Amino acid sequence: MANFVYIEDNEIKRYEDSLPENWKNVSNFHHAKDNDNFINSYGWFRVSKIHVEYDAKTQYISGYTYKITGKNVEETPNISDIIFPSLEERTEVFLRNIRERRNQLLSMCDWTQMLDLQETKSDDWKLAWKTYRQNLRDFARICESLEPIDDIQLLDWPKAPEE
Repeated sequence: MANFVYIEDNEIKRYEDSLPENWKNVSNFHHAKDNDNFINSYGWFRVSKIHVEYDAKTQYISGYTYKITGKNVEETPNISDIIFPSLEERTEVFLRNIRERRNQLLSMCDWTQMLDLQETKSDDWKLAWKTYRQNLRDFARICESLEPIDDIQLLDWPKAPEE
């Protein structure tokens, strides 16, 4: 989206929001923004915006098309449809995110499985950690039947035992 364009050989060479401060040895060129004849003489043209209606819930502006007609330059937005992911794609991402988080949680408690530590801990402590780790492994399979959500932290994840 530009407010000014520089045209050379009937082709747009630059798109700018504002005019450059200096142009072809003219200082304070940007102050001439309201004098179309002056800026046109240096190849700069004001851009006229063409308004296009679209539904922001299902469409978006994917770019702009510029049309040069004499000393007029028109900018028209290109409207594209938003492509929403299918339920299968959302489910795939949902389950992948769950497995990644599960793997992180498992690796964070790998220390509980060290042999020398296992020899010094009570059977209740070992069982609590074994159960927690198994619950984490089973969690992704349990989630396969859930409706995919964006924030997997909202799920009721297994709780780690007290250290």
